[in-house]
Amino acid sequence: MSERAELQITDAEWEVMMSVWEADDQTPAEIIARVQPLRERSHRTIRTLLARLVEKGAVSVRIDGSQHLYSAAVSRDDCV
Repeated sequence: MSERAELQITDAEWEVMMSVWEADDQTPAEIIARVQPLRERSHRTIRTLLARLVEKGAVSVRIDGSQHLYSAAVSRDDCV
């Protein structure tokens, strides 16, 4: 079985992924601005969820100067 077939995303991580799928190269602030109104999660919680998604390989991060830019590493179909 491939890694993508084994990817398990929690409901909370799914909310973050929905934002990440909206556009490539988003800053954490942009993702937080989209996710926070959904559940009123703290910015630290959202950053933790984002870090977990990077560890799982669902999100990729690119560093541009001092900015961390996040993009989806898997398609929505791969996660469903």
